[in-house]
Amino acid sequence: MGLNAMRELALALGSAPAEAAQLGLAARLHDVGKIGIPDSILLKRGPLLPEEWAHMAEHTRLGARLLTQPGAVDGGPLLQLAAQIALTHHGCWDGSRYPAGLTGEAIPLGGRIARVVDTFDALVTARPYQEGWPAAEALAYLSEHTGKLFDPVVVRIFADLYSAGRLPQRT
Repeated sequence: MGLNAMRELALALGSAPAEAAQLGLAARLHDVGKIGIPDSILLKRGPLLPEEWAHMAEHTRLGARLLTQPGAVDGGPLLQLAAQIALTHHGCWDGSRYPAGLTGEAIPLGGRIARVVDTFDALVTARPYQEGWPAAEALAYLSEHTGKLFDPVVVRIFADLYSAGRLPQRT
């Protein structure tokens, strides 16, 4: 879904067109920190062990560091936004997830949007450790966890846009 879903969702949430476009571009780098995670973890079949989860969780901080290191900051506001999204895209609405324990609207909008879009995409995409889910099941998962894992408004707007065919469909 990526760029277009992020942009459409940001627009529907009231962002200006230029801001929504920036969010869509910046969000493409949300998982850049995974370059520092061994393939043995990224491609593992079956559940991760606690120490593997701890290592995986570091991809958010690593991504933010990569995007804000000397030289990268020359990328200006776009890379700064990308770093913010990389750092916060696993934040849960209730503060229960890594990295910073932010809650609710303290999680930047880009992180909250990326959390929903990235989760949906991860659920519907076949991975080495799971089959892809049908879209209806992924939407039900988002709805079931709204207010805990996900921003309720972002989930509602995402579901509305998806149902209306305004988000790109996986082929």
